[in-house]
Amino acid sequence: EGSAVVGRMAGYGMGSGGAGSGAIAPGRRGKSAKVGEKVQVPDLSEYMENFCAQAKSLSSEVVRNFKLLQQLDEKVNAAKDKLAGDSNTYSAAKNKNSDDMRLVKASIDENQKTCLEWADEKVNLGKQCLQQLSDRLKQLDEDMVNFDEIMLLQQAQAEEEEAEAAANAQKSSG
Repeated sequence: EGSAVVGRMAGYGMGSGGAGSGAIAPGRRGKSAKVGEKVQVPDLSEYMENFCAQAKSLSSEVVRNFKLLQQLDEKVNAAKDKLAGDSNTYSAAKNKNSDDMRLVKASIDENQKTCLEWADEKVNLGKQCLQQLSDRLKQLDEDMVNFDEIMLLQQAQAEEEEAEAAANAQKSSG
């Protein structure tokens, strides 16, 4: 399991197996490795640099999507204003079958259709933003679990080294 931890972190510059490969570099071992083998833990500072770069990228994508949402809001508001004016004109007309009123009615129908399309686009953009953030939060949760496992591996390695050093000291003094 420990080797899988290092392998999972590879996508963040924390191993050599490649993103998501689960591969582990030679010399690395997990909990099932042979006694005496060294556990090479990933470089957490490199991970943090990569994490910050990914966070900036995600941030720019979210900002871009919110700007698109704002632009769609502006379009919808302009269309709703035109729709309200056309609706008032059509409602006030005495002869709704005149050519002019048919054009106004067609404009109302077209504006309603356009507003609905833009509303669907806004919903899809919102879902996309939520999915991006959800995916990133899930990855952060997984990373936290992985960091805990790495810390346990480091602690076990340190304990092994201390025990080995104590045994060597006892052999040399005895």
